[in-house]
Amino acid sequence: MKKAITIVMSIIFVLSLGVYAIAAPGAFLESPSRNPAPTLIDAILPEDCTAEIIITSYADRDSMSDDKISAIEGAYKVLKESDDITALNQQLKDYIKDKGIESKNLAVSDLFDISYYGCNVHDYHKQFTFTIKADTLKNFVGLLHFHNGEWDFIENAKLNDDGSLTFTVEDFSPFAIIVDTGAADAPTGDVTPWIFIALIVASAAALTVVAYNYKKEKAKA
Repeated sequence: MKKAITIVMSIIFVLSLGVYAIAAPGAFLESPSRNPAPTLIDAILPEDCTAEIIITSYADRDSMSDDKISAIEGAYKVLKESDDITALNQQLKDYIKDKGIESKNLAVSDLFDISYYGCNVHDYHKQFTFTIKADTLKNFVGLLHFHNGEWDFIENAKLNDDGSLTFTVEDFSPFAIIVDTGAADAPTGDVTPWIFIALIVASAAALTVVAYNYKKEKAKA
């Protein structure tokens, strides 16, 4: 009986570690595979630019060309392996220090790609202004741009009164929205109650089975 209880308790312990892993915050607020692409509200392009602007979510990256898939997956890898997002960019680090935001509270709420198609003179165009809208902009801190293997901080990225985000860039590639998880109304990253309930029910069921088998064996003795 003691051996059986020990086994059951070991299983519960392992399950608890699994729940903790789900709860533990990482570079991402949640998996970017769950997020739809931000909506393009407006694009200000040079007068002679005939490009079509396409925003692609990380979840839909397979629809892009191989080089763009490689770029956004490389961006994801760098973010995922970072214990401190501010270590990726000094400007972001200086910015949150000025705003009184703790680096441990930063997380990536979204990862997406912006690309252009159909402009034969794109190399001569050096400035593009976009306005996008996304559910992942809540508690926005900053916008990072993955370019040439490094993360750049888009200093001009600003939230508008309607909740949209406007920013100007010179290059296209993956972008990451950085948010403050320490804000009063931010998600805490805690596990949802149903996970705890499921764990309790599973534990109770396992102990009930052990107790039943013990009584059954004792009755036969």
